[in-house]
Amino acid sequence: MNFLPGLRLAAAILPVCFAIAVGCSTHEGESLGRASAPIIGGVADTTNTWVVGINVGGGGICSGSLIAPNLVLTARHCVSKTPEQLDCRPDGGLATNKILGNYPASAFRVTTASRYDGSPSWTVRAVRYLEDPAANRLCGMDLALLELNKNASGAFPTAWVPPSLSAPSKHKYVAIGYGCQNAEKLGGGGCDPRGARMLLDPIQVIDITPDEFAIAGRVCGGDSGGPVWNKITNVIYGALSRGDGTTAEGEGCNYGIYTRTDFHLAWLQKYGKTAATNGGYAPLPWMTATPPPPDAGPPPPEKTPLGGRCNYGPECVSTLCVDFGGGDKRCSQPCTETDKCPTGFACTGGYCYPGEEPPPEDAGPIEEDAAVDDAALNPANDVVKGGTCSIGFPPPRPQPWLALGLAGLAVALVRRRTR
Repeated sequence: MNFLPGLRLAAAILPVCFAIAVGCSTHEGESLGRASAPIIGGVADTTNTWVVGINVGGGGICSGSLIAPNLVLTARHCVSKTPEQLDCRPDGGLATNKILGNYPASAFRVTTASRYDGSPSWTVRAVRYLEDPAANRLCGMDLALLELNKNASGAFPTAWVPPSLSAPSKHKYVAIGYGCQNAEKLGGGGCDPRGARMLLDPIQVIDITPDEFAIAGRVCGGDSGGPVWNKITNVIYGALSRGDGTTAEGEGCNYGIYTRTDFHLAWLQKYGKTAATNGGYAPLPWMTATPPPPDAGPPPPEKTPLGGRCNYGPECVSTLCVDFGGGDKRCSQPCTETDKCPTGFACTGGYCYPGEEPPPEDAGPIEEDAAVDDAALNPANDVVKGGTCSIGFPPPRPQPWLALGLAGLAVALVRRRTR
C-alpha cells in the first residue's frame, strides 16, 4: 500500500498545512499496506453491515457503502491507478491530477463482514466511473461504483443506505471504515491493528465546498471510500477521499476530505437504475428522486449603522469596524479635512466617531468657532496594511478591526508513492 505524505490544505481565512494520506493502492511485499486509513479512537462495529470492506487485489484495503442491494459507493482512487504526483490545484492541475488507468473488476472482493477478509463476500460485475471529458480528474471527483454479482448463495446483501440528495451541514455525524486503529509513524510502522470495521461517533463537518466537505475526526487513507453517515435521517453524504498524514510536526489522521454525493447525484442515479435493472428489482426511491432546492439558510442579520458597536467589519453598513481604544469598537467610515463626517460625528484619527469634533493634540484652549485640523491626529508614521493585518495607530488612536469571510476550501495535494 502507499503512504502518501505531503498534502497542503489552505482555507481562505487561515492557512492550514498538513500531510495527507490517500489510500489504497497496493504496495509490493507489504501486506495490507501502509496507507490504510485509520479510524482512531472508534469502536468495533458489527451492526452496520451496509458499510463494506473492499479487498483490493488480495492485499489492499478500502471501505465502501452499499447504496442499493448490488451497488457499492467507494473512492475512485481505490479502484484506479493514479500518478506519482497528485496536485489538487483549483485549476485541476491536469498534468498531475488525472487517472492513469483502472483496475479490472476481477481485482475486487466485497464483504459485509466485520473483517475486510471475512464472509459472506461478493465479486464485482462492473466498475462505474465519473465521466470527465477534461482528463479523468480525481480532485473533487473521487467516487466510483462497484456493481456486484450475486454470491454463491444466489443473493445480494440485505442492508443499504441511500446517498443524500443534499449537502451536509456543519454538524456532527458518524464515520465508519476498515482502516488503521493507530496513526502511522513517520518513516513507517504504526497503524495496526487494521482491517476491522470501526465506527467513530461523532465527527464534525468543519468546511463545505460545492463538491467536497472536510471533517475533524480521526480518519484517512485505508478508510478511503468509507462514508460520513447521518444516523438520524439515515443517509450518507460522501466517500472519504483523503486525510492528513503524520509529519515531523505531529501525528496525523486528524482530518478527512470527502467527495459529496449530492454534487454527483445525476451520475449516481444513472448507474443506480442500471444496477436495479441488472439486479432484477425496481429502482429505489433515491434513484428517481428530484433533489430539493438549495437551502438559503436564515436571513442575514441586520447591519449595524454608523456609530453602532461592532466586532467585525461585515457587521456594519459601512463594512468598517474601528477600535477607538479600550475595546470601544464602532462602525465607522474614513474622514478627511475635505471629506467630513456626518452630523453628530467627529473625525478622530481619520475615522468618524459619535460625538463632537475633538480639539487637535496639544492645541490648548480653542475658541468656540476655531477650526480643527483633523490631519494633526494622523502621525506620519502610521502604517496601513491590508488583508488580515490592521491599520496601526499609537494608542489610543483608532485601529480598524478587519475580518475575512470564509471563501471555501481550496486543496493542493502532492502525492508521493513509496513503491
